[in-house]
Amino acid sequence: MRNLWVILLIAIPSFAIAESSFVIPREQCAWRAGDDPAWAVQNLDESGWKSLFGFGSAATRVWVRCHADLSPLRTSTDPSLQVWVEGAYELFLNGQLQGKSGNLATADRSVDTVRSYPVPAAFLNGGPVVIALRLAYRPYYGSIDTPEFRAGDSLSLRAMRALRALEGVDYVEVFAIPLCVVGVIGLLQLGLFFLDRTRRDILWLGIACVLPAFRGVALLLRCFMVNYSAQAEVAMFLVSSFSGIFAMLFFFALAQRPVPRYFWLLAVLSHFRQLTNIVAWFATPAIAWRITAINDPLLIHSILQWADAFFSLSPFVAFWPWARHRATMRPLIFCCFLWGAVDVLGSAPGAIGIAFFSDHFRQLFIVSAACSCAAILALLWLLFRDQRRITQERALLAGELQAARQIQAMLAPARIPTIPGLAIDVAFRPMRDVGGDFYLCRVLDNGRQRLLIGDVSGKGAAAAMTAALLIGGAEDHDDYAPARLLAHLDRVLRESQVGGFATCLCADFAPDGRVTLANAGHLPPYRRGLEIPVEQSLPLGLSGHNSGYSELELSVESGDTLTFFSDGVVEARNTTGELFGFDRAAALSTDSAAKIAKTAELFGQEDDITVLTLTFSGVPALQPQN
Repeated sequence: MRNLWVILLIAIPSFAIAESSFVIPREQCAWRAGDDPAWAVQNLDESGWKSLFGFGSAATRVWVRCHADLSPLRTSTDPSLQVWVEGAYELFLNGQLQGKSGNLATADRSVDTVRSYPVPAAFLNGGPVVIALRLAYRPYYGSIDTPEFRAGDSLSLRAMRALRALEGVDYVEVFAIPLCVVGVIGLLQLGLFFLDRTRRDILWLGIACVLPAFRGVALLLRCFMVNYSAQAEVAMFLVSSFSGIFAMLFFFALAQRPVPRYFWLLAVLSHFRQLTNIVAWFATPAIAWRITAINDPLLIHSILQWADAFFSLSPFVAFWPWARHRATMRPLIFCCFLWGAVDVLGSAPGAIGIAFFSDHFRQLFIVSAACSCAAILALLWLLFRDQRRITQERALLAGELQAARQIQAMLAPARIPTIPGLAIDVAFRPMRDVGGDFYLCRVLDNGRQRLLIGDVSGKGAAAAMTAALLIGGAEDHDDYAPARLLAHLDRVLRESQVGGFATCLCADFAPDGRVTLANAGHLPPYRRGLEIPVEQSLPLGLSGHNSGYSELELSVESGDTLTFFSDGVVEARNTTGELFGFDRAAALSTDSAAKIAKTAELFGQEDDITVLTLTFSGVPALQPQN
């Protein structure tokens, strides 16, 4: 990487690098906290000012004054003054404003901290020149470095700026590139999550890998001295600093354990500095200094350091005890332990104050970055392996679902045999691929038409299997009357021990218009917009039910339509929580089955919807029998 930078520097003319330039010595400079525009003048009593060798301030406003002889620049074709400082400022020469960088009101500055300004010929005559810098700082824009002034030809100063950029190559190689690589890996994991949104562990891991990439990008931009707001740079650093929380969520999600409350407390303490910096990010510079000063006392600093160290133990806590996890999970857990060990290694030294780690920070970070990348790559490979296994399992499940659809076709047949003089229309809208609603329409040996409609408790494949059980139980019992058939189905469901219950209604239609109804907890049918008062008994399958089922006989006239619902119609619910209800169902009961089902579905389907309409066009009506 360094060779690349050298090649880039070759593009700068060699004479520019060799051009003379000189640094304004610190002995000729002094500083003072505060802000007074009069401090820019040439003649000022500096007896109360401090030496620049002791520069350091927690003040929002600072002035720096240097006395220099700029006459060596008379031979320069383009004499300039270069300023290198971490802050917003205004530059004065003998009280005259020559340039500025950043915003003094907000103390927001540019990430490009090395800037050059032309020096007018009037300041090159050999007399003393006062260089005054009016500075504004924010507390979290890096360290408050001593301002540095360099004078020379503009080409020479540009070459020196490039050399300063070269000094940041180590940050690119050691910090920025590994973080960006991890970010790319995180994007792959997020893509994997969007293919399977049930894997929250992959989501948390992807976010935990992507967030540090913001820090890597910020370091790259800083190294290249890109001219953009340092406030945006701070935002990227702050965003990246919360990756540890998502790593914690990943470890506990992978272990299928909730995050303990005390670990959330550790998370808050571990990220307390970042939280205060977020508040300071929105505050004025003066208030920002006070907010960040909360972290300065030694006791608070130690507490936060120890909290950070213990927070890094999250993978060890999440997977404890090791023996409870299956063998296929252990390689994945080992990678999490490696990741956690690297984090502990990076956070514990600050907590226990071992000087060795401070002296070898670069080597420690290289080891940490390499181990983290290796662990995350291993995790990604293992997660892809698990995802492949899950895909295969889902392929098998898809085959089983296809079989369930075939069962559903039996529960809701498209072709319905009918006796002469009777027309049956049906609309079936399952909530899922398969549902628990069922119906059976068949012509009996005695010339009657039988209708069986029901709704099993629950949804999905389990409810569909129970419905298939009930339809199977109705086979070979055509000679049973409706009430006797319901009693038989009640016994079948209770003896199967599958659990749950089912509402069911059985109706037999005679060619002369007589209808016999028996109801086991199902919604009564409608005729001419009115509900037919059918006595209801307990649903099928409820334990202890042995009271039998009653029957109702009535006659229908030519042109009459009976409408049968499942409760998915009346229990439809809109976005405000309002139920479709019985009144709407009654008002729609004279419409076609398809229209009724569609209206309830658009209102807000929450359960399987089944609607059957039976229109009689046979013999003249008979009077109801007593």
